[in-house]
Amino acid sequence: MVRKAALAIALVAAPPAVADTPDYFSTGNGLLQSCTNESDRFAYPLCLGYISGAVQQLQLLQMLQPKQFACIPTGVTNGQIVDVVVKYLRDHPENRQWSASFFVTNALVTAWPCAKK
Repeated sequence: MVRKAALAIALVAAPPAVADTPDYFSTGNGLLQSCTNESDRFAYPLCLGYISGAVQQLQLLQMLQPKQFACIPTGVTNGQIVDVVVKYLRDHPENRQWSASFFVTNALVTAWPCAKK
């Protein structure tokens, strides 16, 4: 019992394995840093993964609700989507302290708005 308690305390008290990892995804500033960081070989794959996940979440939301937010054309690549998000982040520096997911959503809606019904 003592060993289990000690192990539980050690796991809770231990710093996370990614403690030195930059905070890429809490704000637009962090996401832009991740997507444009050429000195960290893990930064772009993290950027791509975050944006791909955000796109999938948006698509799921659109399936569950009648409102269409963004209508990404067939054939658009993940690289194009990242380019659109990076351009949007660069074009809106005044608000980059806002949530990274806000920027992904707004970039997609701006680039590929759905036709009004």
